[in-house]
Amino acid sequence: MLVSRCPCREAPKPIYLTDYAPPDYNFSKVALDFNLGEEVTTVASTISVEPTYDASRPSRPLFLNGDPCVELTGIGVNGAALAESAYTLTPKGLTITAPPTDPFTLTITTAIKPQDNTELEAWPARYCSRSPSHRVPFDSRHEGSYAVDDLTSAGTLCVG
Repeated sequence: MLVSRCPCREAPKPIYLTDYAPPDYNFSKVALDFNLGEEVTTVASTISVEPTYDASRPSRPLFLNGDPCVELTGIGVNGAALAESAYTLTPKGLTITAPPTDPFTLTITTAIKPQDNTELEAWPARYCSRSPSHRVPFDSRHEGSYAVDDLTSAGTLCVG
């Protein structure tokens, strides 16, 4: 697993419309579970993945953008742990080299250490849940597990 101290990032590069291609995968559902700890925040994500390419053709790699400040602590497909030989992890992201050609469930668990983030990005000292009707503050000193089941209707974790 990758352990990093948040090295400097490259400057963002523009992405042009001419470079666009339809994605090979759609994410039909994303569930996030945050465990806010004093030293480490753990994020468990469960993603319903649907390939969009012709299933009779060979599997295509699935690339997910990453962040060198985030440590990958677990990855699985359809409930089974993925062997380290089945994916590549770089500071830019995670590539699953041969994911299933049928719809599947991808689970990823990561650890974030906000105190090690010297670029002042990602997780601040205070969190909140936001929905159209209310905001509930969460203090980062309170350990617990908070789930966001439906990002569009239940809300998102946001800066307080």
